[in-house]
Amino acid sequence: NGQAIFYGNGGQAFAPLGRALDVAGHELSHGVVQSTSNLVYENQSGAMNESFSDIFGAMIDREDWQIGEDVVNPAFFPSGALRDLEDPNNGGSSLSDPGWQPKHMNEFQNLPNTAQGDFGGVHINSGITNHAFYQLAINIGRSDAERIFYRALTRYLTRSSEFIDLRIASENSAVDLFGNGSPELTAVQNAFNAVGIGSGGGGDFETELETNPGDDFIMVSDVNFSQIFVVPTDGGDPILISDTDHISKPQITDDGSEVVFVDAQGRLKLIFLDLVNGNQEIFLNEESIWRNITISKDGSKVAAITDDFVNDIFVFDFNLDEGVTFNLFNPTFTQGQSTGDVQYADYMEFDHSGEFLMYDSYNVIDVSFGEQIDYWDISFIQIWDNEVNFWSDGNNIQKLFNTIPENTSIGNPTFAKDAPFIVAFDFIDASGNVTIIAKNIETGAQSDVGIFQSADLTFPNYSIDDSQMIFNAATQNGDPVIGIIGMDASRLNPDGGSPEILINGGRWATWFALGDRELVSQQNINFDFDFLLSPNPSVQNIDINLQLDKSRAINNIEIFDVTGKLVKSISVNENIDRFNKQIDVSSFEKGNYLLTISVEGNHLVKSFVKM
Repeated sequence: NGQAIFYGNGGQAFAPLGRALDVAGHELSHGVVQSTSNLVYENQSGAMNESFSDIFGAMIDREDWQIGEDVVNPAFFPSGALRDLEDPNNGGSSLSDPGWQPKHMNEFQNLPNTAQGDFGGVHINSGITNHAFYQLAINIGRSDAERIFYRALTRYLTRSSEFIDLRIASENSAVDLFGNGSPELTAVQNAFNAVGIGSGGGGDFETELETNPGDDFIMVSDVNFSQIFVVPTDGGDPILISDTDHISKPQITDDGSEVVFVDAQGRLKLIFLDLVNGNQEIFLNEESIWRNITISKDGSKVAAITDDFVNDIFVFDFNLDEGVTFNLFNPTFTQGQSTGDVQYADYMEFDHSGEFLMYDSYNVIDVSFGEQIDYWDISFIQIWDNEVNFWSDGNNIQKLFNTIPENTSIGNPTFAKDAPFIVAFDFIDASGNVTIIAKNIETGAQSDVGIFQSADLTFPNYSIDDSQMIFNAATQNGDPVIGIIGMDASRLNPDGGSPEILINGGRWATWFALGDRELVSQQNINFDFDFLLSPNPSVQNIDINLQLDKSRAINNIEIFDVTGKLVKSISVNENIDRFNKQIDVSSFEKGNYLLTISVEGNHLVKSFVKM
């Protein structure tokens, strides 16, 4: 889980897991992946994460191509192994057979990105790239094959890389090590061809947004946290937008239209910001139980935490007019296993897509020897699924850093305005000194030197074009100010200039613009036309009637329950302009469901009630 490796006692299906050299190597190899490309643990990138751990585990225990053969119980795994790189099917014929994995892309399993779906099949589809490595190793030898794959992992792959990127990375690594036109390069190409991963272009995972075109301002609290101002960046006079005492940093939407904060009585407040016609301040919730709040960049959701310091975050969606409480935990690489070290969250910010919430949290690890370990770190939890336009199950949690140095902490994270893959945060060392650091969460690159050093927390924030950063600072006399420093093109390091005072007597500054731009969360994931779903509510069947404006490719129908779990999937794969289908839902539990029709990569979505 980033702090420790745990080897279970095996239960019934295994002997104690630590007895197997390849299983031990597999878990250690997760640390290697975390510390290099840090492949995100979902879908194809997550399958590659598992695959590298299998491959390196098999290379540590080089006697065969199997994983876990020394600890499995044959009553549960008839093949005598947990997984097999030589034959990923592992003696089975389908996903229902123990230990079965696909060995070719024509067997790839499209599983939901949920805990129940193994986060898109990370322990399942890893068989395909496992087998690609096997095909390479039997042609050029284990030693050269592992050199190529290790170089691919550490030099070329990034967090979101997919199977095609692994092929490209392996080809580049073969050229680096053995030369262009070498037999090793040909062997790499043949190995990936053998598992159905053909040649092609790789993914671009560092897509930037257009800068907000509106006039830009800086929102700032006074030093007593009793007033909130908006300061024009062109030198105009500060504008008072609230004289309410507050205990949380005010947060604002991307277009600058709404501001949220927690007042001194612990109540949630919202400001409709209108600098021309006047602002309106209202209560979102008048219970005196809240500690912090943030709002999504498109204004569709708020996330809030209470003052009882529990490991929960409450998220409310204004479109659905409902809220969900998400439990926080530290993830591991074992399906269904997590560690409950998270005590509570504090500072939060939504990503640009509205799917993930970034937060810092206080963690405590109780140990049976020495002192307990406590620290602050930063995580991302998926609270929404844009593909189905509905809640996520909350089981997809990712870490900004999988481990941090002993006796240090990180917190107060913020996204760059135009680069969703850049995050800045406070790093607190063992002496309590604070340094602003920035990290590219896609490539893993981070600040060469500290952006700014301070004795106190800084709460950094980027300008609207990411060319500057603002933060809490103090004069030599200790007077609080808002500081500013220029940033280079990477957004990770200062541009060489010195920090300056931007605003005297301010705290908690946020740079924003009063303008609209297209965010990921605002992309139209539905067509302009609709479909009919009846009866609703339903007891036995639901009927779908869809009329398209022209012949289009209808791919599949999926039904999800309120937790985001896929409960039914129907493959259609027809190119038609009129579609009618009756679906039997009599076996469904009573409750609310979401039905999606996939049409040419887009999704038509409707909810229904099963009675």
